[in-house]
Amino acid sequence: MIRLPRAVRRPLAVAAAAFVGLAAALAISTPASAHTVTVKGEADCVSGKWVVTWTATSSNTDLTGTFDKAEYLPANPDAEHIREGAELPAGGQLTETQVVAGSEGSASLSVHMTWPNNHESADKASITFEGKCKDEGQPAAPSASFASNCDGSVDVNLQNPTDADVTFTVNGEDVDVAAGGSRVVTVGADEAETVTVTWGKDGSAKGGFEQPDNCPTISGLSDCDTLSFEVENFPGNPVFVATFTPSTGEAKTLEVAAGEKKSVSFAASEGFSVKVTGFDKTEVVTWEQPDDCVALPKTGANTGAIAGGGAALLAGGGILFFFVRRRRIRFTAA
Repeated sequence: MIRLPRAVRRPLAVAAAAFVGLAAALAISTPASAHTVTVKGEADCVSGKWVVTWTATSSNTDLTGTFDKAEYLPANPDAEHIREGAELPAGGQLTETQVVAGSEGSASLSVHMTWPNNHESADKASITFEGKCKDEGQPAAPSASFASNCDGSVDVNLQNPTDADVTFTVNGEDVDVAAGGSRVVTVGADEAETVTVTWGKDGSAKGGFEQPDNCPTISGLSDCDTLSFEVENFPGNPVFVATFTPSTGEAKTLEVAAGEKKSVSFAASEGFSVKVTGFDKTEVVTWEQPDDCVALPKTGANTGAIAGGGAALLAGGGILFFFVRRRRIRFTAA
């Protein structure tokens, strides 16, 4: 065995201890969750103008971030959702529409975001327009499109690519859109089953609420002595909050970030029920004992509940809730 001289061993030991200490410090200082904002854009040629849809996404599933900067090239003074001072929910997304002249060759969006814990992130996305965007001799025409939200509301995107102001009528309410501009009208859940838009002499469009694919869900499960609920929130959504208020006992609240699942359980017996609240709507779920539960004499442990063990879906088939927020029409510029 080769034995190093003492004069060599001591400096090596000191260096090794310093390395271990540095590695530990770096490990401790590493953030527990990512803090990044990413932007991307897609462009379509519509009636001689480029319509760019920008999307900003936060990877932080715990905290809401604030845009310190949102710089568009060309400028987008009508930006409402992705703009300086706007907030991006934890794990959520925001979209913004930008109308660019057909003669432009590209567009870009640069953002900088800060979170309450002082973490920062910046990103930039650029689009190079392919080919020429021409109206092919057809006059530019106003249009309306529809997008449903998980809370039961419908966003109506009003586009006015003409060189004159246009008044749209959305479910009986007038909305003015300036020449070359656009607006988004949010129709509340109580009026969103059918949405009718008209403009000018002959312009019209009709839409209505359609269930989006990635909305938060709450499922209920009953076994012999408990009533349980599972809440699932899908990627790209803001934090979903659900409150469970039992007929006896204390209420429980779950805050479920995008991409998460959480569950809650209550001890149940005859007549037990739970009020489930989400998106400002409440449903009452009553516990029903499954048929395969066996009532055995109590001899020591609760053998009756154990014997009845296998879980059965409540009321013949799991409960699936979709909650609808009720609110008035809200106007925001796109």
